[in-house]
Amino acid sequence: MSVLSKLACGNHNKASVCAAVRSHNQHKAPLLYHNTATHMQVSYSSLQGIALLLMLGYTMYDLVFDAKLGIIARTLYRAMPDLAHYSVMAMLLVTGITMASHITLGPMLPAFDTFSGGSLLSCSCC
Repeated sequence: MSVLSKLACGNHNKASVCAAVRSHNQHKAPLLYHNTATHMQVSYSSLQGIALLLMLGYTMYDLVFDAKLGIIARTLYRAMPDLAHYSVMAMLLVTGITMASHITLGPMLPAFDTFSGGSLLSCSCC
């Protein structure tokens, strides 16, 4: 039993209040299934992304034996540290812009009140 239902049933001792609280708690059940489905979908998408990256890496590894296609693969292998550095810097920049927009505009604009809304709006404005 939730704290709200204990407080409502304990303070008023009315069956109608207890029934109203219980019916309110029953409406939360579909929300739990929605959160679980969303969590599973995000996990599945993440695993798909990892599998795609591994498959791309394996394909690039196999292309090294060919003379002309090996040039592309070796170039990407040599550029990998720079590409990784660029990705980290871009992620830090987006995070910084999101935090700055949340801190400065959050109290005034409801769209920037959360990180998800602020990140979408601030990155699309840049």
